[in-house]
Amino acid sequence: MSNNTERKVIQWLATGEVGESSRTMALWLTWKTKTEWCSVPHDPDDLNRCIKLLNAVPELRARLKDMAKLGPVWKRLVEKWDLIEVAYINEAGIDWCKKRSAPHTYELMRELIDGPKASA
Repeated sequence: MSNNTERKVIQWLATGEVGESSRTMALWLTWKTKTEWCSVPHDPDDLNRCIKLLNAVPELRARLKDMAKLGPVWKRLVEKWDLIEVAYINEAGIDWCKKRSAPHTYELMRELIDGPKASA
């Protein structure tokens, strides 16, 4: 990562709307630092913060697939990230500018987070 990218990430960590999943993304994509909480975005609100990070530091978007190294849930999420992000933006808008709920996005996320269901 360039010094400029690192500065942007530090600025975002200090002043941005930071949650556990977006912090996980920032630290892993910038410095390959894995923390004990290593959180994934669990709902559209978490996703919103992750998208805001990627918008604030666009250089990280090119490395998004690296999140898959943090486990199977991250792998499933980043494989469908574009789909989830478009669904959220269409449904609620960045920073909830369209409306305060995103049930379709939440459903997509839960399917990926919960993973394949075992056959009974």
